[in-house]
Amino acid sequence: GPTEFTGVLLNDLLAEAGVQSGATTLTLTASDGYTYDLELAVIQECSDCMITFAGEAGDYMCAIPGQSGKAWVKGLVSIEVK
Repeated sequence: GPTEFTGVLLNDLLAEAGVQSGATTLTLTASDGYTYDLELAVIQECSDCMITFAGEAGDYMCAIPGQSGKAWVKGLVSIEVK
């Protein structure tokens, strides 16, 4: 069912980081080595996508409404824009 998350909006984070022009892909990497690629445009059009805390360990997670569960990377350790 519906779940509420608290965190940082992914677009705010990307704006603060200064995404290079011409970038097209966002790669999310988990602590276990799992990676997931998304089109940057999909994220830029998502006003609710965020980096949030998950679980009792305080791990980071990507919450990406409207995308496959595979995009909801748990144990997030890096975000790369290329």
